[in-house]
Amino acid sequence: MQELLTKAYSHIYNLNPYPKIRAELLYNMFYKTFDVVHADTDELKEAAHRLRYQVFCIENTGYEDPARHPDGQEHDEYDKFSTQALLIYKPTNQPIGTARTIFADPDNPEKSFPLQTICSAARLHDERYIKASCEISRLCISRAAKRKILEEITRNKNNLGINPAIIKLALAIAPIGLVRGCFEMALRKDILNCYGIMEPFHLNNLVKAGLKYEKLAENIDYHGERTPFVMNIIETLEYAISERRDVWNIVTNKGIMHNTASALAKKIHEEPLHHQKPQ
Repeated sequence: MQELLTKAYSHIYNLNPYPKIRAELLYNMFYKTFDVVHADTDELKEAAHRLRYQVFCIENTGYEDPARHPDGQEHDEYDKFSTQALLIYKPTNQPIGTARTIFADPDNPEKSFPLQTICSAARLHDERYIKASCEISRLCISRAAKRKILEEITRNKNNLGINPAIIKLALAIAPIGLVRGCFEMALRKDILNCYGIMEPFHLNNLVKAGLKYEKLAENIDYHGERTPFVMNIIETLEYAISERRDVWNIVTNKGIMHNTASALAKKIHEEPLHHQKPQ
C-alpha cells in the first residue's frame, strides 16, 4: 500500500506541489470512487455476509469451510455483537469490501472476541479493558470484485466519468476506507481501543500509511503468520495527522471523526482504564 500511496501522491504532486492541496486532491480522488456505509439494513447486512463468503470461503481456500455456509453468507457467533461496514464502488454502486467491529458480550466478556481464543495477552482477558474495547475483524476487499472493476475500466474507459488511472489508485488504498468505517462504528459505542490480528506485511503497510498500533504479543500461527495488536483511535489519528495528512484526511473525513474521538477521549480522561495497561 505504501508504494501505491507514494505513486498516488506522485501523480497528485504533478497536479499541485502544495501538501494541503495534495491531500485534498487525494481525498477527492478516493471519495469520487468510493463510499463507506454502515450495514444497518437487512439488505446491506446480507451484502456484507456474501462478500465475506466470497473472500473467506472462495478466494482464500481453507480459511473458512463453504459447506458450513450453504446460503452463501459467511457468519459466526461473533456477529451477534457486531456491526459491519461496506466499501461501495460508486460507478456501479456495488459493494467490494467489508469489515466488522465486534463489541464485548456483557454477559460473557471473556468470550467476546475471536482474538481471545488464540492470544493470552493480559488486555484481552481483563474484564474492564474488554468492555472498553472492540475487535476489528473480517476486513477484506474482494479480489474478484477488483478484477471485475479493472476489466470494466479497460473496456469502458471513456464511459465511467472517472479517469481510469484514478480508479486504479483508489483501489490500491481502498482498505483505508474500511478502517474509517470500523473506527466510526467503535466511536458510536464510545470505544477508543480496537483489537485486531493481521499479517505483518499488511499491518506494516498500514503503519507506513500513517496508522499506529501496539503489538499485544508475539506473532501467532493462524492461517499463516499473524500479529495481534491494539490501536487506540485517538493516538492513531494524532499520529496520522502529523505523519500522513493525506491518509488522515480520508480516514477522518476531513477531521470530523478526529473531533469526535477527541471529545470522547476528553470525556473519559479521568478513567485510568483507557490510559493504563493491566499488570
